[in-house]
Amino acid sequence: MFNITDQEQPQKVAFYIRVSTEDQVDKFGVGLQRESLEALLCSKEKIHGKESGGYIFAGEQYVYIDEAVSGTIPIGHRPQFHKLIEDVQNAPENNKPFDVIAVFKLDRFARKLRILLDVIDFCESNSIKFISAHESIDTSTPFGRAIVGIIGILSELELENIKLRTHSGRREAVEKGVFMGTTAPYGFTKNEDKRLVVQEEEAGIVREMYNMFIIEDQSIQYIANYLRINKITSPDASATKHKKRKGVSKKLVNDIYFWNHSKVREILGNEVYTGKYYYNKNEKGKALPKPEWKLSPYRGPRIIDDTLFIKTQNKLSMGKSTANSNRSDYVYLLSGLLKCNACYDLDRDSERQTMHGSRKKIKDGKYTYFYTCRRKDGNKTSTVCASIPIPAQQLEEYVVARIREIISNPKAVYEYQQQLESTKLEMNHLRATAARIQKQYDDIPQVRERIKEQHKEGIIDMPELKKQNDDLDKESIVHKTRLKEINSKLSDNLNKEKAYEGIQVFGEKYSNALSDIYGDRNKIKGILQTIIDKIVVYSRDINEFDKIAGRKKKGQQLPYRIDISLKLPPKYLKEQADKDGTQKTKLMTTEEIMTFLDKHSEKAKFVAKEVISPQKSIISVIIIPC
Repeated sequence: MFNITDQEQPQKVAFYIRVSTEDQVDKFGVGLQRESLEALLCSKEKIHGKESGGYIFAGEQYVYIDEAVSGTIPIGHRPQFHKLIEDVQNAPENNKPFDVIAVFKLDRFARKLRILLDVIDFCESNSIKFISAHESIDTSTPFGRAIVGIIGILSELELENIKLRTHSGRREAVEKGVFMGTTAPYGFTKNEDKRLVVQEEEAGIVREMYNMFIIEDQSIQYIANYLRINKITSPDASATKHKKRKGVSKKLVNDIYFWNHSKVREILGNEVYTGKYYYNKNEKGKALPKPEWKLSPYRGPRIIDDTLFIKTQNKLSMGKSTANSNRSDYVYLLSGLLKCNACYDLDRDSERQTMHGSRKKIKDGKYTYFYTCRRKDGNKTSTVCASIPIPAQQLEEYVVARIREIISNPKAVYEYQQQLESTKLEMNHLRATAARIQKQYDDIPQVRERIKEQHKEGIIDMPELKKQNDDLDKESIVHKTRLKEINSKLSDNLNKEKAYEGIQVFGEKYSNALSDIYGDRNKIKGILQTIIDKIVVYSRDINEFDKIAGRKKKGQQLPYRIDISLKLPPKYLKEQADKDGTQKTKLMTTEEIMTFLDKHSEKAKFVAKEVISPQKSIISVIIIPC
């Protein structure tokens, strides 16, 4: 495989570094691994010399770093290793970019033997050596390749042993009564041995909830309203008050006394209140059905007796059957895409609320369908949205027709067809990381408000308030810096992949799917989800000339404009604007929109005017619901 002439030339070395989880960054971080590889390179130069078959650095462009990537992921699914493969395959004939791939340690590189064997096959087929700084292994020899295989087997065996020890340890702890959750359920706290003990203040509320549900025959929503009106601290706020957790819960998006239907139902259905504790509820990140759960032989303290609990479950199951019988089969095409701007508060909310599909029964047993803001129901959130629902049929018909028109001639997107698969993998990875960090960053203002509320209510003292605010300041700086780094990498690539993917899917598989809005609605919904990023719905105050269904109420707002954000490149949308003659350099101002509405309010049509903003890949549409 390697002839004498090859060996006489200096061997160009590429570095491959993998770091999995955040806790491993400190132990086997990028810096430590790179220093080890550079030391390996230096030692090889001293032994062999640069001019006599030694090693030289191939260059910074051939340093491949996969961060937050598991060692069990195949090499083809790792963004940077996939780029390494492409660099080799796309290089001119007889001009390899490098001759050697160096890694820090084999068990840092891969946790499965199959992955190591795939790498060896790749290296052999391309006359490339594979060496490790830690094991001093050279795959250019049969002995070296055999040793790699043995180490791979041992590494995979160790991984399985770790999993087994972890699983066995957790099972043994649960069977001895250790509660494995981070926060004790409402009504309990954890002692020094991590076993549940009754927290009497909360336990009294739990008993009252069960009694109201069975003995007084009250509904779940009635109980939630009762708890809210009587200022009973919610489970998340109470967990902080009784020091069940460190810091403040980032789930607190409502006030500290807010209870909703789902939280009450969760407590009414939890068998932990009878002293039973189930484990093994999930497998590989997916929830298992209850028959597959395992019951700990340990019996913990009980708050509710078995008879009352069984009656509660029977009543809950009856309610669930009724709910299932009332469920609609209607497919809401824009589900998950519509975002309400009417109740959006930049200082309070990390993102706009999603509008969900709903229906109302009219005459002759028929239904009318519409989209309404999640905050429309005051029983589910402490902030109530004032915007009235928007009719589903009219909005869906317009959006489907417009998307069909837009992607009917996708010539401007073809230039993105040649994107490397490694770029797609990297973009997906960066996009997911950015979304996670952005969510954490956006939640910080809400957390600050909740901390203030809890200090005001006496749940936390002033030193704790200051400490948590200081921690949030540091966290904010870290998130902001990291987001800036990631966004600079993403830059213009954010829309390219989805743009091509959407056009490709439509052109190859769904050329006629959008022609019939009453056809396969699930397929149409899938196409819209691929092409559209989001649709923001804006509302205005209702005036005396507006015609709406039902009685007008003070403070109501009427949807009057939608902004459709597309996963299409600006260049493509600009061609659409030029073709339609609707291009503008910016979206219409509020004054322009209101002037237009005043002039056309007598016209009963859904879409009144459309403006395309190519720079932002947005179509802004003035609507007059009728």
